[in-house]
Amino acid sequence: GAAGLVAFVDVYDSLEQAAKVVLAQSGDATTQYITYKYGDEAGKAAQSSVPIAQDMLSATINFSRLGARAFISRTAKHGAKVYLKSTVAGIHPDEQSAARLAKQQQKQQQLLQQQQHGTYAGMQ
Repeated sequence: GAAGLVAFVDVYDSLEQAAKVVLAQSGDATTQYITYKYGDEAGKAAQSSVPIAQDMLSATINFSRLGARAFISRTAKHGAKVYLKSTVAGIHPDEQSAARLAKQQQKQQQLLQQQQHGTYAGMQ
């Protein structure tokens, strides 16, 4: 439920922060290596490209957050609709889910019986 969603967001935020730290550290290490291997000018060029990579990462993270927010918004809206419909109908959402599951199982049983008796449309 909601606790799982909150936990997901916390883990996702932690992963984003870790990615930023890894990028910063690897950028510094790359700059040092290039400076050592190819000289000061190449090192300065590499160092000036690190913020570009960090900006690209930030843009990617922000773009993915938009998708996550849209997903969370759709999920919340769907949950609210189910709750309101069930409240108006006087049916608890858990009972509604159980009824839906039973209906799906019944359909699967009917399909299986049709397949066994050769009356399934795909077998004719």
